[in-house]
Amino acid sequence: MAPAMEAGEFGGQTGASERTELEYTGESKSVVIPGGLKITGASGEEKQLTDIQKGSILGVFVNENEQVTEVVLYE
Repeated sequence: MAPAMEAGEFGGQTGASERTELEYTGESKSVVIPGGLKITGASGEEKQLTDIQKGSILGVFVNENEQVTEVVLYE
């Protein structure tokens, strides 16, 4: 997957003409995925924790309390 991709290509909420740029900074952050929270693929299909590999790109969405509410695996 290229660092720059069409946001609409993966079912994003932005228009297809807008682009999402990924900038790799070397920064890392640990998150806790609550038990029972579904992990979905970019097309909406259900994924498993074992589908997440080193180098996977995840969209991690949090609420106003910084709790993880959704995880999307972009392959």
